[in-house]
Amino acid sequence: MEKVKILVLGPERSGKTAIVNHVSGFKETTSSEYKPTVALRIVEYEANGLNFNKSANPSVANRYTGGSSKASVELWDVSGHSRYQSCWPAIMKDANGVLFVFNPEVKNQDKELDNWHKSFALPTKVRDSCMIVFAHRQGSQNKSTMPLQKPKMPKSFAKVKLCETSLEYGSDDFKVELDRLVENIVITRREAEENQILDGSSSSHN
Repeated sequence: MEKVKILVLGPERSGKTAIVNHVSGFKETTSSEYKPTVALRIVEYEANGLNFNKSANPSVANRYTGGSSKASVELWDVSGHSRYQSCWPAIMKDANGVLFVFNPEVKNQDKELDNWHKSFALPTKVRDSCMIVFAHRQGSQNKSTMPLQKPKMPKSFAKVKLCETSLEYGSDDFKVELDRLVENIVITRREAEENQILDGSSSSHN
């Protein structure tokens, strides 16, 4: 079974832990009190019905058809507080993808994402197709009251897919979007491994 490590990054109080619990099926005692993640929390789940036989090109990946493959997915829920910055090099080691989360209703959280991108996405060299952004709205709203336009993102996210999510009302499907991300990660990794083999084979003949 394929194994995938996805970093879950974003500002404090953006909803990262709630999203991780929802996607993985992890049941936590409900409380209205905000409990910040201390440094790091890792949750593992099995993703089913995946299709690894398609291009990682975003335009193709959007045509989700499902499949019969599985993957073991580790979601690394990283604290949004900078006090744990000394842990970041160890946390990002061997990361395959990134899920960025921010609350578009909180001023400047979108700009904070740019710092997270510079701190994690650039050092790990994760491709745009292996990243996704959840603009996660919190509170009892109806989707009919939502702005027609999606939040404006920093330039560093120009080629990264943006989804609007919420646990309180109908939104983009968390599970489907994460499945697509896992598929893209596995496909991209396989393509890189194949290219490495081909490069090694061609150099040995020279």
